[in-house]
Amino acid sequence: MSLFPIVARELRVASRRRSLYTGRTVFALAAIFISGLIMSFNQAAPTTMGASLFYTLSSFAFVYCAMEGIWITSDCVGEEKREGTLGLLFLTDLSGYDVIFGKLAATSLRSICGLLAILPVLAIPLLLGSVTGKEFGRLILVLINTMLLSLSVGICISVYCTKAMKSAVATFAMMIVLLGAGPICLFLITMVTKNSPSPINVDTYSVHSALYGMSMVADRAYLAEPWSYWKSLITNHVFMWIFIVTASLAVSKCWQDRPFSGAQLKRKEKLLRADRGSKRYETRLRERLLSRNPVMWLHCRSRLKKLYPWFIFALGGVYWIWGSLRFGSIFYNEAANFIATAYFSSLILKFWIGAESSQRLTGDRRNGSLELLFSTPLRVKDVLSGHWKAILDQFVGPLIFLCVLTLFFAFLLLIESRRLGGSQTTYLVIMLMAHLILFIVDSFALFWCGLWNSVRARHVNRAIGGTLFHVLIVPWILFLGFIIFIILAARGRGFALIGGEEYFMLSTWFAIGLGYSLWLITSCRSKLNNQLRLLASTRPGLEKDYKESTLNQGSESLEPTK
Repeated sequence: MSLFPIVARELRVASRRRSLYTGRTVFALAAIFISGLIMSFNQAAPTTMGASLFYTLSSFAFVYCAMEGIWITSDCVGEEKREGTLGLLFLTDLSGYDVIFGKLAATSLRSICGLLAILPVLAIPLLLGSVTGKEFGRLILVLINTMLLSLSVGICISVYCTKAMKSAVATFAMMIVLLGAGPICLFLITMVTKNSPSPINVDTYSVHSALYGMSMVADRAYLAEPWSYWKSLITNHVFMWIFIVTASLAVSKCWQDRPFSGAQLKRKEKLLRADRGSKRYETRLRERLLSRNPVMWLHCRSRLKKLYPWFIFALGGVYWIWGSLRFGSIFYNEAANFIATAYFSSLILKFWIGAESSQRLTGDRRNGSLELLFSTPLRVKDVLSGHWKAILDQFVGPLIFLCVLTLFFAFLLLIESRRLGGSQTTYLVIMLMAHLILFIVDSFALFWCGLWNSVRARHVNRAIGGTLFHVLIVPWILFLGFIIFIILAARGRGFALIGGEEYFMLSTWFAIGLGYSLWLITSCRSKLNNQLRLLASTRPGLEKDYKESTLNQGSESLEPTK
């Protein structure tokens, strides 16, 4: 037997997948698009343009590498545990490291190929003379090391977590700790003591962070402290092996179901009672929700689940309290604080809605419970209505509160614009109102697109990633592409856009975002109504075969009998 038999098999299987080559092409096209965008707006010298291109692309690549473990490896072992197939691997002579390295090979090949597709575009500044070859080499080491760290964190957490959403959140939290725990602690210490940190403290608190390694890529920073760069790289590499070894040792034991101890049972009962309430309350809730919609009852039994979205506004309240204590009344006169609070609160809430909607039907379709659901008198309309009511029950309070808060911020800015007579404040008011309308429409689009992706995707994390990409990122790609086309067309005719550019940008952004979201709502809702029952009766990936067999049977039934 070879050293890593599962690795060899999974690499052969992955090399025959079409998504490996399409994903590589998409990443290369995305890097070329961002490069074209930077070159269109930047009219500086080639060296300055090359440096801007290099550091912008490297920032995007670093975020991609750091977050890849959330979508790729955070549920790869947990999925096997849910389906009960992980224990079958240990009936053979395979060990824990065989399984872990096999899963890494199966899931990370496309991620590594995507990173390799970006590197030739990152090398363009080398031709412009703005970046040296050593800087480019140091950046490649940091990106590869960060991606391996993210993938190892995800697969280690997936060994201990069974639920996909819980594993993804835990992986995200662990990466935040690994990337920013030290710098955040240093910032808090500096804020309390009001003393600027010394270079020794910065190096001590930031050596574990890959962000520190990214900041040492440039020749100026590296030549000043070359050992700091290598310490950050080595530390992250050691962390990677710690997570891989931990996962290899734990995977052969964590798949087995063990009985709970007495203390664990009591703790579990307390948590369940806090979540579900008393038996009397649970009985009344079941009677009330079952009379409305059975699917709604399945997703609305938890009381704590409704309280989780309010955590977003608790964080915003902490931010405003900190600003009041630190800056006083000046903090309330800054329009940027209003805009940032409304925008980031709505962004986090939209992420939450998209993630919640995208995990509704994936597991039900895989284990066949969705097909069993349609053996009851429930119709497709009833199932969709139940999911819609459940999402409203969880998020309607935070949505209304955020809308009222945004209107309040717009009202304060409107009073400020009338008092001072500034056109910039009026523009901010219009932008806030456009953002509020798009926030409401995007919430609808996230639900319908997430529900459609959840019934089509094989994995929960891919459904969540696809939903967030289609609703939150594609409109910006369309907007930036349209702006680039307008700028290039204007330059081709020999004139430049002057006067009213900000209002033109705002109206274009609003029109593209609103039109795309409305189209997405209509399209996904129509597909769910027409294809949900068909998808429920087929396995993921076999839809085309089912349609072809259905068409062949229909054509044979139409042939005349002899």
